[in-house]
Amino acid sequence: MTILNPVVSQYTLTVDAVDTVEVMVDSADNPWGRRLYDALTYAVREPSVVYVVAPYARTDPSDFRPGVASEAGILRVDGRSAAEVLRKLAAVGYVSLGDVVREGASGSYLSDDRIVTSVRVLRAFVLVGVDYSWSSDAERRLSEYGYADADRWSVDGRTYTVPVGCYLVAEVGDYHRMDLAGVAAMDSDCVDWLFELEGFEATECRAWCAACDTSWRASDGSWHFQPDDTSDGQPWAFDNALDFDETTNTIGCPGCGSGRVHFDIY
Repeated sequence: MTILNPVVSQYTLTVDAVDTVEVMVDSADNPWGRRLYDALTYAVREPSVVYVVAPYARTDPSDFRPGVASEAGILRVDGRSAAEVLRKLAAVGYVSLGDVVREGASGSYLSDDRIVTSVRVLRAFVLVGVDYSWSSDAERRLSEYGYADADRWSVDGRTYTVPVGCYLVAEVGDYHRMDLAGVAAMDSDCVDWLFELEGFEATECRAWCAACDTSWRASDGSWHFQPDDTSDGQPWAFDNALDFDETTNTIGCPGCGSGRVHFDIY
């Protein structure tokens, strides 16, 4: 069983949601997830305009001249988030988006909300970044007329090829601002695999004290702990816990009063 390191303080009993995504990535069937991760990161963070092209398509710098790229079938896919980039890739037929797992932190012991999207890459692709700028004449027209096309451009980046296949794309944060956390490449399209993966779900918590040999359990993000069937302890609530040690992520034992309670989240 994969046990995640908890964060324990007076107002916190969680595991880092990114740690659960790393479990997903480390357990993936094949190594190509990094290709899609890098491509999505490039499309979100690159300050230039980003286009999608076929890996071996013949392109010339003139194909990216302002106003020409879309006419040549070269489509823009950059966005403010991985989800937005994926929607644009789906709209032009490079990927299809399947089942989506949306989980709020309130129903688990996750530190943040988490979204996992099932992505099937239908056609291999490459992302190309193009930097546009304005000459002094174009800037003059912009100042005079309020609008002017960029008249200078250069190709300033290109990703590795993202191959055809199945991927799980994970984002972490809050639903207003999700950050790309990891991509797993799979040999088959299976979201159900996630919840059979030890260390991903983070919905169960075991508390235990070695001094009095007592253990308790809670689930689904609850802070109300019940004794194990094999324990003689009494129920207690994390809200009433005392003697926090954030270095060891433990609390004073509510049972014996002298031991330390440790937490395992899985």
